[in-house]
Amino acid sequence: DGLINDTSSIFTVRNSPIPYYVNDTNQAGDVYTTAPGSELNNGITVTTPVHSVAAIIERFQLEGGDTVYVDTGYYELTSNIVVRGDDSGSATSRVQIVGSTNQLAGGSRFHRLLEQPWSTDPTNTTAVFELDRVQHLAISRVVLENANSGIYVLNSPPLDNNLYLHDLEIRDGGYYGMKMSGSFDNTLER
Repeated sequence: DGLINDTSSIFTVRNSPIPYYVNDTNQAGDVYTTAPGSELNNGITVTTPVHSVAAIIERFQLEGGDTVYVDTGYYELTSNIVVRGDDSGSATSRVQIVGSTNQLAGGSRFHRLLEQPWSTDPTNTTAVFELDRVQHLAISRVVLENANSGIYVLNSPPLDNNLYLHDLEIRDGGYYGMKMSGSFDNTLER
């Protein structure tokens, strides 16, 4: 009478906001996870962190209240971490990407693998985080380095992003720390 199927793919049942976990392969100084990150892990427990923020964004539909905890470590990037509008939070509940509280161990460092990050070319969109029409997103306690832009936001038409960017260190990069075009109603705090 009833149809029963099974699946081998990862899925979550949403009853409340979901914490996700990211870790590099080194556990030194970790504060959120108890295991190294791996592409084979699911990212939904402290013992099964994935290896990248991009893996969380690709696998799951983020919603308001969800938090991606990025543990202490060094994360090499060959492409932008793209967060799109379908991973937006709401006016009362942001999606959060939160770096490590262990600054003495180096915190959470995102490093773009570029030989020449400096460029005045307006078509150069290399960044650590590329925010594509996402709203109500908070990014905090991370180091963004070696990209033309630490954060790149380009909305067409303009959009009230309501981003909350807190305690970011953007260094050793290119022409822009943050490049925001067509974006307003954002909060930047140190």
